Amino acid sequence: MCIEVSSQLLRADNPEVYLERLHKLQVRCVQEIRLLNKKLNEFHQQACRHTLQQRIQELQQRQKFYQAQLTSLTACASA
Repeated sequence: MCIEVSSQLLRADNPEVYLERLHKLQVRCVQEIRLLNKKLNEFHQQACRHTLQQRIQELQQRQKFYQAQLTSLTACASA
């Protein structure tokens, strides 16, 4: 982006054209940043959902393990 910006600004014929191009480039940069932030937020949310899903599965497995242990202990206590 730096080379593109520099070359576009160097070709400006006068200060008005320079300022106009500078403004357009600034607007473009802001738009790109917003788009990238939106995409990053989407990826972050997806990652969080994936992480939460993994955590839920881990907790469910632990729950099943302890339920089985409790069932065994209850059976031993009844015998």
